[in-house]
Amino acid sequence: MSADFDVVAGNDDAFARAMRAAGFLDDEMAIHGKGGWYHPAHPQFGVEQVSGDFFDGRAARSRCLRLTVKRDAAVVLPSVEDMIADRLGQHEIAAGDPSMLQQALALFRLSEGLDLDYLHRRITEEGGNPAHLRLS
Repeated sequence: MSADFDVVAGNDDAFARAMRAAGFLDDEMAIHGKGGWYHPAHPQFGVEQVSGDFFDGRAARSRCLRLTVKRDAAVVLPSVEDMIADRLGQHEIAAGDPSMLQQALALFRLSEGLDLDYLHRRITEEGGNPAHLRLS
C-alpha cells in the first residue's frame, strides 16, 4: 500500500488550519510528497493534499460516497469504480510494481453492484488495462 491518503481540498488555508488543529505536522522532509502532513502518533502514514480537479475532471462526483463520521462531519470518498481505475492506471505507470494491481483486484473482488460500463470507461481514461479484471 502507498501508506498515504490523498485529499482534495478547495481551500488550502482552511485545510492547513484543520490539519494543524487535529495535531498534524507539515511533512518538511517531504517523506510523503509535496504538500504532505503526518501525525506524530502515526508517522508512517501521510496525508497528501493533491491539486487539480477530481480525477482530472473525468470522474462523476455524483458517484461519491458521503460517509458521516459525526453528526455534523463527513468524509467524501470516490466511488469504488474510480478507485479501481486509479489503481490500474498507477499500475501501468509503475511497471513492475504489483501492489497497485493487487489493490485494484482486491477492491474489485470485494465490491458488489459495480457499474461495469462506467468502470471500463474510467480504467481506459486512467490509462489502465481492463483485461486485468477480465473486462473486455
